[in-house]
Parts: sequence; C-alpha cells; structure tokens
Amino acid sequence: MIRGLVFAGLLAAHTVSGHELTGHTVLLQPIVLTDDAGDGAAKATLPEELIDLPFRRWDLDFQILEPVEWSRRAFRDGEIDVDVIVKAAREEGVFRQPRRIANMFFARKINGRAAPNGLGQEPGWVTFIAQGGDPPLGQDAFVVVHEVTHNLGLSHTVDDAEVPSDIPNVMGDGDFLDRIREDGITRHQAATILKSPLVRETVKCLEVEEGRRAYLGESFEDYYTELNRREVEAMTRNAVGKDLKGEALEKEARERFGNAVMGFTPEEREVLLWMVGEYRKLLVEDFPLLANQPWQVVKVKSDHCGGFCHTRGLSVVIAEGALNRMVNDYRRHGKSKTALAGAGTIIVHEQIHVLQRCFPRKFSGLYTGAYGLVDGKVGHDEWVARNEIQNPDGLEGNRWIVDYEGNYYWLKTILDEKDDPAMMPASFQEAIMPLRKTGETYRVIWKKGGKKPQLVNPNLIRDWKKQFPIRAGHDHPNEIFAYLFQAELTRKIMGEEPSGDPMTKKTMAWARKELR
Repeated sequence: MIRGLVFAGLLAAHTVSGHELTGHTVLLQPIVLTDDAGDGAAKATLPEELIDLPFRRWDLDFQILEPVEWSRRAFRDGEIDVDVIVKAAREEGVFRQPRRIANMFFARKINGRAAPNGLGQEPGWVTFIAQGGDPPLGQDAFVVVHEVTHNLGLSHTVDDAEVPSDIPNVMGDGDFLDRIREDGITRHQAATILKSPLVRETVKCLEVEEGRRAYLGESFEDYYTELNRREVEAMTRNAVGKDLKGEALEKEARERFGNAVMGFTPEEREVLLWMVGEYRKLLVEDFPLLANQPWQVVKVKSDHCGGFCHTRGLSVVIAEGALNRMVNDYRRHGKSKTALAGAGTIIVHEQIHVLQRCFPRKFSGLYTGAYGLVDGKVGHDEWVARNEIQNPDGLEGNRWIVDYEGNYYWLKTILDEKDDPAMMPASFQEAIMPLRKTGETYRVIWKKGGKKPQLVNPNLIRDWKKQFPIRAGHDHPNEIFAYLFQAELTRKIMGEEPSGDPMTKKTMAWARKELR
C-alpha cells in the first residue's frame, strides 16, 4: 500500500548530537532519477544527522548508501505510475537487497503531482520522494523520515489509537523540525519499527541459512554469473567438468559455495562480538561511516577459497582457520590490546571492502588522486578471462590502470596455465601486462603468433610498488587502502606512533575527511 504525505510549517533548527554507536541499523539506498541521457538529476538532499535524530533514542541509526542514478525521464517527471516504475526497477536489477534495504526513488514529480510530496509502502521497502526547490528548514529531512517510517510499519497518528495526535510526531502534523526531534517517535512506535525486516543488528554472526542467503546474494554486483571454470576449481579444491559452462557452471559454483558456509560456536561468537565491539569504539570518533556500517559475518570452511577471508555484498566472510587464530589470541591474551592487534584486525580489513562496495565513487577520488591510478576500461581479453582469479573485494578488475613512466600497465592475478586443476593460492601468478590505448579503451598487447598477451617482469614497476608499504595487494586499490588502514589501526591499538610513510599519511588524511 502506498501512503501519501501531508505537509505543514517549520520551527527553528535543533542541534544534533555527535558520533555514537548504535545496536541497530537501517540501510537506505537512494535511487536518483535522471533524463534518458543521464543528465538533469532529480533533487536528492539527505541531511543524515537530522534524519537520524528521532531514531537515536531507540538505538537505531540510518546508514545512507552512495546514490545510484537511473536514466528514465518519464519516471523522473511523474508521467508513469509508481507501480510500473517499481516493476521496471525489479526487471532491470535496480534495487539493492529488496525487503532488507529501504530503496528510495528521488523524482521531480510523483504520479503527476509536483514537489514537494512523497509516497511510501506501509509496510514495505520502497519510497518515492519529490523535493521542492527552496524548502523550509527541515522539510527535506522530514519527508525522508516520514516516508521511510511508513516502510518501517508506522501509520499516521490519526490512524493509530496508541499514539497521541496532539504532540509532535514523525507521523503527525506540526512543524517539520519539531516532528523529527529526539522524542518524535513514541515507545509504542519504536516497538513496531524494531520488528521491521529493514532493521538489522549492527553487529551479527550469521547462522547457516541466513549466511548462505547473504553469501549467494548478488544485489550489489554479479559474481557467480561471472566466474570461470578454473576459478571455481581453485576456490573449491575440486575439478569441474570442462564442458560445464553458463548457467550450469553458475549452479555448480553456487552449490559449492553454499555448502562451505558453517555455523558459529558459542566461543567464536563471543570472541567476534567482543572484537568487533572494541574495533567500533576505536573507529567511531574519526571514522564513524566505517564504525556504524553493519558488520555481519559469515563463517566458511578452512579450505574454501584457500582459507582467504573476503567479502560478499554486505557480509565479511571469515574462514574457519582465521577464526581459530582469533579465538587462540583471545584465549592467550584475554580482553587485551594484544588480542585486538592480532589476527582479528582482518575483520576491519574486510569491513573496509564492504564499505568500498557501498561507496565506490567516494573511494575512486583517492585512487585517481593520491594513488595516481587511471580510472579507465580494459577491453575484454579471452586469455585473461579464461585464466584470471577475480578478487571478490574488487570485482571491477578491468578498471584500474597503472600509469608509470609514460606507459600503461594492467596488474592481474592469474592461475598458472600448467596447473589442472588450479589450486588456491598455489597456482597464483602475478601478471603485469602493458596496455595500448585505443580511443577510450585500453587493450592488452599481443605479439604476432603469441599464445597469450605480452607480460613484463614485475621488477619493471618495482619503484611504483615501493610507494605503498605493503607486501601484497598491489593489483587493486581497494586492497592497497585496506592494508594501509589495517596497519595504522594496529599501531593505534598498540599505542605506537602513526607511520611516517608519505602514502600512509595521505591515505589516513583522506580517510579522516571522507569516512565521517
């Protein structure tokens, strides 16, 4: 059911509190409608501190993900009914995690009605917002709060006998800022909100069935549909029939990956929840965006994906072996900085990858700036596609290009062609391929009669690598950032001075500014 919004006046501004940790989170995905050419975006103003204000009292925080744009002029201009828009969005894969993330369209008009107005499913996970050009103070925040609270299961106060209509409330009448103040949601309403499937525990160890759903989901990016046969073999340590391809290969990969998910022991859960809680305390002041992002953890078998920790969608995937090391640190050192500075920091490393997935444009500014990479596109190459092992924490592997001494290079991890089946990580090989730019596309260089693209000795770009004080991960900037951040966090835990390395200093300065 789509519910409309009634507007009223305004009141003077309220102050908002500083950074806090909360136990529950709602993720909000803005979908900004543009014209068919991708221009003329609808207004989308999301003052997060005001949006959070009425929910903080109930231990609930909104995390607003990086907006995505959808180029549909008729949808933007309100010429098409919202139900048709929702159906089209489903068919085109526009939504992020339906029923678990609040997906909010921003348009100029809604069903022909001019801004300002809004519509929201009650309950549900889809809203439509049309913001006015020169709104009174607090109006933009109120519209967002009001409509998403319909998603969370609340009715207007006039339709809810348990909520007084004569006091300011997010679902009632009155001045905009007055309705979204700290006491704008009653205890009765909060009890309804916290039952919504949109509300998730900010820190959670996922049990087997929920973990499988999270691990096999693809609402953020394609993964299983893009795997090659050799990758599936390497990551699952079992041969795959050479004739298996397409949907059959995808089905086989999903079955193998799903079977790798395990449940947590009570001790593992205790250790993880303590470690993540302590890391969040260390991060919240300087990096609240990272601290308050949902931390949901999936456990997999030790031999799955070579025992490497990684991510999928919004989940950190921890191998049983890595989890054992964390538990052993805890057993030896108890609740101490030594335990925190050990194996557990990989959780922060991987949580950074979740954040990078949610805010790709934010991080790209660092990569093209301080890191000096080219944000381009490498054309498809059959040899690479057949032999690469994709980084699950940086799937846009054909995007980032090294520009070194006037030449372009593509860094990839390749599975040794001699290994059949390939094994992870034993079959890993570093491949550095020179590129030639053709128009807007970069392409690998083939020698006449060659069986694979031209490869160069890694020492050729050794000086480029030296600017990043890390031992691995040069093939994707997501890894560079995560390794540098993880090392600085370890220094902080142990009470050491920050690194004097120039690239680390640039990275952390950027993070303090952008991850707030």
